[in-house]
Amino acid sequence: GDSILPFINYLINKEYYQNAIIEIERALFNKRNSNPILFSQKLLCYRAINELERGIFEYETEYPDLVKGEDKVNIQAALLYYSTSNYGDALSILDKVIQKNSQVNEWQKSYLLKGIIKAHQREFQEAMEIFRQALFLKYDKERYYKNLSVLKKMQEQKKKSPFIAKLLSVIPGGGYLYANHKGSALTAFIINSLLGYATYTSIKSKNYGVAGVCGFLGLSFYIGNINGAGRSAVRYNERIYKMYIQELENNNHIFIN
Repeated sequence: GDSILPFINYLINKEYYQNAIIEIERALFNKRNSNPILFSQKLLCYRAINELERGIFEYETEYPDLVKGEDKVNIQAALLYYSTSNYGDALSILDKVIQKNSQVNEWQKSYLLKGIIKAHQREFQEAMEIFRQALFLKYDKERYYKNLSVLKKMQEQKKKSPFIAKLLSVIPGGGYLYANHKGSALTAFIINSLLGYATYTSIKSKNYGVAGVCGFLGLSFYIGNINGAGRSAVRYNERIYKMYIQELENNNHIFIN
């Protein structure tokens, strides 16, 4: 029977994912007609131990078609695709679950994950509509309004300009400070100042060889800071955006099974 399932659930709840995979493999080996939940749990474990590609490969090449017709299995597969930023395949699976319309929990999670993917793709109006459609399911309005609030913040996010960051880097560290990288700003200012001072004092003491080396290093570091500040502005924007996405994931319990 399915007497192994409670033990596997216990292992997963204790976060013994590798042990759970071994027990799942044992159960699948010993049974010809295996419970689809075993296949679902296996994908969950692969995601938990960050073996995303391996889980996707097994789902695509080894899972029987009958198992692939199960909503629980498909949700876990969609989460694997989502975690690898393969949004196209994730959406394709989620649409199948939604169209099937058989199990409320999986149906609801499909809507919510689809909404988050649309937010990832910056299709905010479509994301809002998907979250609105999810209201017809077992889905509280408080979560819905929080989703809308996060989407609004994402739309109105004030982004740091890489161009302005580079422009402000005319003053060493200014671009980093603009991009909210205070540590890098201080480091850039100190090192540029030291190299500049070393170049100046070397010229003053007519030590032109040292002045040339210090000047070359100072100029290289100065140019590097300008380009680095531009990249810092991009990273800042991405970090804030990921923070909003994580807020959506947590609000909708995407990774809670």
